[in-house]
Amino acid sequence: MLLIKDTVSNSYAGISRPFSFPYNEDGSSAYGSPEALGWVQRANIASQHGTSLEDLAFLANDCHYCVRVAVAKSLRSSQKILDKLTVDSNRCVRAAVAANPNISLTLLMSLENDGDEWVRQTAIENLTFARNETAMKAVGIAA
Repeated sequence: MLLIKDTVSNSYAGISRPFSFPYNEDGSSAYGSPEALGWVQRANIASQHGTSLEDLAFLANDCHYCVRVAVAKSLRSSQKILDKLTVDSNRCVRAAVAANPNISLTLLMSLENDGDEWVRQTAIENLTFARNETAMKAVGIAA
């Protein structure tokens, strides 16, 4: 059983297996509506190390920005998911994408020109770090 902590109520919700949105033969979800879990649980699920790419892709479309932030922060999020989130309407989501160490340089450079100062600054900091790390590797210094 996977236990997800709800930080608002300080309680735990149990999910009988790793979060996945399996559908029954009649098309209904085995968990009911994913939204029925509440945004805190969905964000916690996105933060779990074992969350599948399929679930992260699903949660990247969540209506609550905190869930999308959790997806953007996930080290398991694919470039395709991060690419989708770079154009999110919420600046917190875009800043979380810019801070993800697994973001591609192309996406990072696009966020360097974001309309929001916080997103731009986060992208610039991550880009500077990536460039310094690349330079150190080029001269044989382990990062």
